[in-house]
Amino acid sequence: MYTKGEKIACLTHDDLDTVMDAYINKQMATVNRLIERKRCFVMKRGLNVSIIESKGFLGATKYLRVFLPSGDTINVWTLMEEVEIR
Repeated sequence: MYTKGEKIACLTHDDLDTVMDAYINKQMATVNRLIERKRCFVMKRGLNVSIIESKGFLGATKYLRVFLPSGDTINVWTLMEEVEIR
């Protein structure tokens, strides 16, 4: 499984919920603040991931382990549309 590089990801499920609510309500200052604080970011395309947990209606949000090119990993919450199987 890989990232599409289109959606936002956050360090916590609460941060993802906040950023999505802010985006829907056109509160871009809140979205930008979470990105500036490095709580959320836009995923890069083509990163290998594994799903750790799913939440919401039909698993709408996913908790992912992202394998970075450096050899490090990071766990993030994102939307299910961010994950693709190749």
